[in-house]
Amino acid sequence: MGTFHEPIEVLNPSNRRRKISLDALVDTGAAYSLIPGRLLRGIGVKPSRTGRFKLADGRIVHRGVGLVTARVRREETPTWVVFGDAESDPLLGALTLEELGLGVDSIHRSLVKVTPLPLSACLRPAAPTSTGLLLHSLPR
Repeated sequence: MGTFHEPIEVLNPSNRRRKISLDALVDTGAAYSLIPGRLLRGIGVKPSRTGRFKLADGRIVHRGVGLVTARVRREETPTWVVFGDAESDPLLGALTLEELGLGVDSIHRSLVKVTPLPLSACLRPAAPTSTGLLLHSLPR
């Protein structure tokens, strides 16, 4: 796909005047967005839990996770971010992109607005079971 960077703003949801602007690597292979922890703490965001994550090199690490407001272009959403270490480059991950309603145009290496399908459009038709209950399943 190739990589590219996108300007983003990260806001403290409790005090939106406290924010940072930075360029983040768009990484749809990463579920969560990642921001260096010192930058998050600098705007008053604290980890609310610890998560276990597998890195691209296969190592398992434990990192803090906190809630922020992310703004990309004119779109804005609350999202969970991972507190990266000091050497970490900011990443804009798949969950944040989906929450923002943005997708990746891999040919032009840019973000585009996407229209999500309603959940009902993703469900298979109901199938009766031996108990008579109707079950829905998501496509594989």
